[in-house]
This record gives sequence, C-alpha cells and structure tokens, in this order.
Amino acid sequence: MRRDVTLDRTSATSVTARPEPMPKEDAIRFLVDLGDVDVRKLLAGRPGDLPSFLFDLQRWLNLEEDEPLRAELADAAKRPQVLQEIINEVRELLAAVADGKEHRID
Repeated sequence: MRRDVTLDRTSATSVTARPEPMPKEDAIRFLVDLGDVDVRKLLAGRPGDLPSFLFDLQRWLNLEEDEPLRAELADAAKRPQVLQEIINEVRELLAAVADGKEHRID
C-alpha cells in the first residue's frame, strides 16, 4: 500500500492511505468479472463483501485522494441500486465487445 505523508504546522505526521493500483493482469480480470457482480449478493453475503468489492474497484480505478469519484465510491455502499446500474452498463459493454458490436452509453 502506498502512503502519502504530509507534515502539518505542528509537525505531527498525517498519513492517508491510497491503495496500490492493480497490476494489469488483475485489472483485466477484475473488469471481466465486474460484469457478473450482483450487488444484492454482496449485500446479503458476508459483512465485508461490499466494502472489499469497493476497495478493489478503487484499486482498479487508481484514483488520487482528491478526485471527486472517490466521494461517489464512498457513497456507493449507501446507494446499491445506482452501483448495480453502473455494473449493468459494464456488463452490456463487455457483451458488445465480445460480440464485436457497437455499444453506446447514454
């Protein structure tokens, strides 16, 4: 895990964790598997399933600490239907790519 360390005026150390980005092979596998994710199953499964998925999604996206999408990811656990809609779009996109068809995201 990469850590960004900053010193404030009182010389106390503040550490914010940013997960390491996924290696390319893992990122491709994650993208393919993303199309099969059912958020309802993540919510009904073990208590850490949804947070673990969101952590992996954050690694896949490789977001900086100040990127607005990070706040949306943090909010995603509270809005599982929106998260599922995004996953459904990814599923359709992956199917179109596999079939050699065009796909538009509106």
